[in-house]
Amino acid sequence: MGLFFYYMTFIYKIVSYLFPISIYKGGSDINSCLEVTWYNGKLMLNSSNANYSFGNLHLIFQMAFKDSKLSFRSDANVLLLGMGGGSVVDILRREYDFQGRITAIEIDPLVITLYKTYFEKANSNPIELICEDAKLAIENLPEKSFTLLVCDLFVDLEVPLFVWSETFIRSMNRILSADGILYLNVILPKGDNLVSTNQLMEIFFKYFNDVVRLNYHERNLFIVARKTK
Repeated sequence: MGLFFYYMTFIYKIVSYLFPISIYKGGSDINSCLEVTWYNGKLMLNSSNANYSFGNLHLIFQMAFKDSKLSFRSDANVLLLGMGGGSVVDILRREYDFQGRITAIEIDPLVITLYKTYFEKANSNPIELICEDAKLAIENLPEKSFTLLVCDLFVDLEVPLFVWSETFIRSMNRILSADGILYLNVILPKGDNLVSTNQLMEIFFKYFNDVVRLNYHERNLFIVARKTK
């Protein structure tokens, strides 16, 4: 069975350079469509309209980390809000050689199942997985408990409304350590981009001194905030 699995994986990987190969398609109460697909030699997790892991999203996170000169201690405590197939885990483990503690909070049980089934084995160092609403979860986490916080909360292309709220941003600030850094990934609403961005930046400057805005692909916005107060 093991040899057959590795043989089929090898075949899928090679053939996927010619055309995409879907190996799972299903849905949940939260995500109406989730698909695991081999494409160009990579295993990806997609929703109906968005890449959740190892496609464009993976590339954008690589750019954001590089452009902001991400660095952290080897004993850092990392929190991921929204996990997908584990793109951020893969980048931190492979490209930044971080083998420390990573906790991921994911609301969709199906996403967690797909991660464990198709993606987890690629990461030799396991992570802690919590199936819970991120908004509720961070309210109960200890103060100053994380060094790096990556917020990537989406349902397809939609960012939950609470992500834009001052209450949520204040809660993320509260659980960051004194030298902590936050990466927030959002898609700007159509037709109101400038106002939405300015409002979001104003809230961040209330709780962080060092705030940088990075734009990718027109509507993809990263806010990188370092906790200096």
